[in-house]
Amino acid sequence: MNGKSQKSSKRVRIVRLTLAMPVHGVRNASIQMASIHDAIMGDVEEFALLLLNDDHGINEAAYEHLCVLAVRFKSEKLAKLTKAVKATDGRYYLPERSA
Repeated sequence: MNGKSQKSSKRVRIVRLTLAMPVHGVRNASIQMASIHDAIMGDVEEFALLLLNDDHGINEAAYEHLCVLAVRFKSEKLAKLTKAVKATDGRYYLPERSA
């Protein structure tokens, strides 16, 4: 190996999720996608609530990303949640009365 060390390279594999669902027409597909969107956003909102109710809260980058998600997905509940957040020492959390 002529004196050179070989570095192992790790590759990151990106996997795209494809939803397999029956599509019987554009209208049905739109309704199905809307209900999937609502279910996913419900999970995201619940997850955000759990993170923000933690004693340590979340960091600034996570809070900014949460705000972006609220705008991008037009989530009124997530937007309301991010407005109720307080910050101390770079940690963002929900005050006890908001939980």
